[in-house]
Formats: sequence, structure tokens, C-alpha cells
Amino acid sequence: MATDVERAVLASPIASGRTAEIYALGKRQIIKLFLADFSAQAADREAMITRLVGEAGVRAPVVGQLVTLSGRRGIVFERIDGPSLMENLTRQPGSISIAAHHFATVHAAMHLCPLSELPPQKEYLAQAIEHAPGLTPVQRTAVLAQLAVMPGGQVVCHGDFHPGNVISSAHGLVTIDWMTGTSGNPLADVARTVLMLRVAALPPGLAASQRLPIERARGTFLNIYLRGYRQQHEFDQKALDAWLPIVAAARLAEQIPGEEQALLAMVKAIA
Repeated sequence: MATDVERAVLASPIASGRTAEIYALGKRQIIKLFLADFSAQAADREAMITRLVGEAGVRAPVVGQLVTLSGRRGIVFERIDGPSLMENLTRQPGSISIAAHHFATVHAAMHLCPLSELPPQKEYLAQAIEHAPGLTPVQRTAVLAQLAVMPGGQVVCHGDFHPGNVISSAHGLVTIDWMTGTSGNPLADVARTVLMLRVAALPPGLAASQRLPIERARGTFLNIYLRGYRQQHEFDQKALDAWLPIVAAARLAEQIPGEEQALLAMVKAIA
């Protein structure tokens, strides 16, 4: 007899991305079922990280059981209903100021939470840089040398904090997709967000009518976000800028079509 989880996956996914498909499991839960070429260890790590950050006080989905279906690893999560901040921007471009301030507040609050039990940020970045295609040996060596001398930290860092990963639910803003969560330096996490807002390719499947307002809003959203974040966590701009080539080099490991040229241009600030 099929289980509830198996029956849920027989239906069409309610969302999909580059690494997983999302299926409804009743009204209160979802299953995040990773694609077949995604490792079970990475899925298990996301479940562990999400559980830890939730216990530390960050608003994240409650984690349920881990499942394996036809060789694919899945995680049962609390269902968070509501649009992402990115979806809000496509529907209401005039809400950009409010959305960016909320976005900054969630990120700043996250960086007030110490959590040394998460994977170390600098190790995560170094591993990504080691495997990043497109870097010359000289560039790889230079970026790793720069990473080695950067200040560390032990606060919660998301590692992929962008408006599509913050859900506006009836109970407040919830941050999802903790696969790249680490314990580290908050400015490295801010640098990753700056990178995403500047150069990240938009998710596949967006209609032209959705893409245009997002592209137009990138720069304005970024400026308001940085201003709002700085009001809560003052930082030195040069210290933030020093992280950008590092996170750009690490992003290359994800091999997102259309991003390589812009990322390599950022890496050239070091080598």
C-alpha cells in the first residue's frame, strides 16, 4: 500500500527548481524531493542545517522526516504558504521599498544568531573554489590565498539569501532553502546577496512579463537593501568589497548558464 508521501509524489509538483521538486503533503506539509543526480548526503545536510537554525531562533520551516523514493532523497517540511518577496515584486513593482527593507531586516536579524554547529563558511567557500570551472590556476591560487586571510565568524549565514528564498506568510517572513547555510562572517553572506542581486540568472520558467520588472528593480532593490542592512549592522564598504571576488569564484562552481562572464570579471579584482 502506498504511503502518504508516495501518493503525494504521484501528483504534479507545486514548484520546481534547479535541485529539487516540491510536492504538497496535505495542507500543512510539503516534500522537497531532490533530483536524481543530487546526493543524499547534501539533502541530509540541508535538513540538519534547517533544524539547527530554527532551534537558534531563525524563522525557517519546521523539518519533518527524511525519505527516499526511487533513489531520490527527500525532506518533509512544514508548508509555508504565501508569495516570496520576488513574487511580490513581480506582482506589485511599487512595493520595492517595503520589500527591500523587510529583506534587509530578516538578513540582519539572522546575523545576530551565533551558531558554531553549522558547517564552517570558509571551508565551504574553499571547497567550491577548488572545484570551480573557468578559473585559471593563478586565479584559483590568488582567490584561495585571499580567502585564507579574511576574518571568520560564527553567526548564522544563509549562503544563498535572495528575494526568492524569503516567503511572506500569514505568520511573518520565513527563510527557506538552507542547503548552503554555514557558520561564518556576516559580510561574506551579504556579499553573496550583493552578487545574486547584481548578476544571478533568473529562475527558468519566468515569463517575459515577470522578468522585466525584476530586471528593472535589481539596482534599486540592492541599494535599499544595503542601506537598510547598514542601519542595523554598520559595516565598512571596503570590507564588503573584499569578499565579492571570493563569493564570485565560489559561485562559478554552480555552473549557472549565463553567469560565467560576469563572475570572472569580479574575480579579476584579485587576479
